Amino acid sequence: MTVIVLLDNVPLHEISRQQNGAQRVRIPSHCQLDFGHKYSIHVDPEDLFLQPMHDDFSPRFGPNYHPTFEVFLDTSTESLNLKLQDQSGKVAWENRLYLQEARWLMSRRMPYSDMQLISHRSALSNGISPATLEKLLDVLIENKILTDEQIASVSAKPQEERAREVLQMVQYKGRDPSTILLAALREVDPVICKELEIDY
Repeated sequence: MTVIVLLDNVPLHEISRQQNGAQRVRIPSHCQLDFGHKYSIHVDPEDLFLQPMHDDFSPRFGPNYHPTFEVFLDTSTESLNLKLQDQSGKVAWENRLYLQEARWLMSRRMPYSDMQLISHRSALSNGISPATLEKLLDVLIENKILTDEQIASVSAKPQEERAREVLQMVQYKGRDPSTILLAALREVDPVICKELEIDY
């Protein structure tokens, strides 16, 4: 597993394109780091091999984004605690990672756009407003992704279930429809995309 420490204004889709199909493990990543300071990575279980043990935090604006740290996992590792410490030993960031979902997605070899929909389905279902959903439906109709019958089926659902129904319909249609939906969502509601770190 690789850990990349970057500024928060680096577009995530640029990083994803360079990682050769690696599955991103989605966890809260916000933290305050100081330029020029050394940071070290620590894991529990402690017997996992890490490299390097520490690195300086510096601005990295591309075009290449190389891993900052590597954690070598056992095939039996299901979860781990991961933390970043500064040179005084103070914890700058800490989180627990669950790896089962990432392994399942990789085993399915799902397109990246489908992974995005699966990862965020619950949050999107609850976060997409009725006005946003109507605009997304227009895009899906224009691109002949949903039929009139499917639109009618969505309209017959209670308001709180409509977004979930649309996401499920689009996901089942494959990569291109999922890509079109996510691109439209970035146009119509960039705020929710930023909040959920949807980077397609």
